[in-house]
Amino acid sequence: MVNRKRGSLFKQLVLDHQLALNSWKKACLKPMCEYSIGIANKSNENQHVSKTVPEKFLVKVKDNDVKGIQLTVLSPVTQTNIVAQISVNNPEHLRTLQARLYRDDRADKPTASVKLSNWKWSTYALNSGLITLPSVSMDGARYLFQLESSLSQNSHSYTLPSVSFIANDSFQLIKAVFNPEPRLSESEFNNKSFIVVLILASLAIAYYKQDVLMNCIIPLTAIRWTSREYKRVVNDENNSDVVIVEPVSIKRKLKPKKL
Repeated sequence: MVNRKRGSLFKQLVLDHQLALNSWKKACLKPMCEYSIGIANKSNENQHVSKTVPEKFLVKVKDNDVKGIQLTVLSPVTQTNIVAQISVNNPEHLRTLQARLYRDDRADKPTASVKLSNWKWSTYALNSGLITLPSVSMDGARYLFQLESSLSQNSHSYTLPSVSFIANDSFQLIKAVFNPEPRLSESEFNNKSFIVVLILASLAIAYYKQDVLMNCIIPLTAIRWTSREYKRVVNDENNSDVVIVEPVSIKRKLKPKKL
């Protein structure tokens, strides 16, 4: 669409599009007129075009032809790109996961499924990774992202994370955390249980037999205190026998010389 402005006069002209040359050809541009070039804003036209950059291009025609006008046409966004960031406490747990994407109205069948064991990870041990899921239509539908793991519930204790979102934007970032904790084996559990029972039994005996314990502790404390007092007295006596001799400086008197 081209709008011509000269004083208060506006005129709309239609451009012919040459697909082979990918250029616009325009005729009847009168000199000393100013034109605004952009896409038509009618509702039934250019439905496949969202906007142009720049939105309008102003051209002032002089005595020569106008060339080199460039408009970048952007199509409307109809897809939602999905990226999931998964964090784990052990790099080996990443390969046990499988990501699934469900649509609310089709919850019995996953829209997309990605096995992280088939994903090409870095050679370094990483505690997080990014996966790209297939794009979905940006139609405002609700989706559910869920993780599944092949780790045995007998050896590890964990909760599978799930994230819900609405496909109403061009990009969706999902963050999920998977931190399984190893379960104690039966032998380790028995050993720790035995230690706990032993400590509780000792505390119970000490509580009910506190009179006997006090009778045993008081003599030991008295003996230790008496030993300390004896050592202090002996040290005081030894220090009293020490004679401190201080050097005395003797000044000699000088005899007067006879003249």
